Amino acid sequence: MIGIYLQMEKMVPGTPLQQKSTPPTWLIEGPFSDLTFTSAGAEADPGTETVTQNSEHSPFIKQAQAFGLFKKMLYFHPDAGGNYELMSAMGNELPLGLILSARHHNNWPDTEANKNFVATFKKRTGRFPTYAAEGAYAGIYAIAAAVEKVGNPDDTEALVKALEGLKIKLPEDPEGFTSYIYPATHQMVQAQAIGTTIENKDFPPATRMLGNWKIYKAEDLIPPAEYIDMKRK
Repeated sequence: MIGIYLQMEKMVPGTPLQQKSTPPTWLIEGPFSDLTFTSAGAEADPGTETVTQNSEHSPFIKQAQAFGLFKKMLYFHPDAGGNYELMSAMGNELPLGLILSARHHNNWPDTEANKNFVATFKKRTGRFPTYAAEGAYAGIYAIAAAVEKVGNPDDTEALVKALEGLKIKLPEDPEGFTSYIYPATHQMVQAQAIGTTIENKDFPPATRMLGNWKIYKAEDLIPPAEYIDMKRK
């Protein structure tokens, strides 16, 4: 996610990457009851970004909604906030207009590969995939590709080298792009789609999905070399 924050820095100079303060705050972490109440009752910042686990996200949103937080500021959760798990759990309780994302979306990109993955998963399991399910699928295929290239699943060093720079076509890839592992960070390089919650009943039991997409090119999200060097020190 550092790539998204660095892009925010470019678009809005002075955007803090790690700021934490007494509420109201730019970065919020659970537990949430006192924090949400204080934020909603104070002169709020124009936006808030949360760092929550999936099990915490739904309770946070419910509390924030009850205390009127979303009437005072934009809500931004670009990592796991747009996970289908949240959509299916909250249904009509999920407010419209939240700015969310996840590492895979059932309704983006609108490609045959993604449609086939979602439809096949639904047929085999009886439910729509979460981003974690698609991530596990991607991970297994990446490992299999590396083992096939090396020929020996016990050769750790060779497997690391094989994974560095590995290209693998995944359901979340938009047309014309193929995911790959960036050698300097060992992170998957992918496009990032951020959207807002809208009414959508195509993936029940969810009644909200993301739309109004803003797409960030994969290469624009690679951290600068100086940032990578700094984190390694």
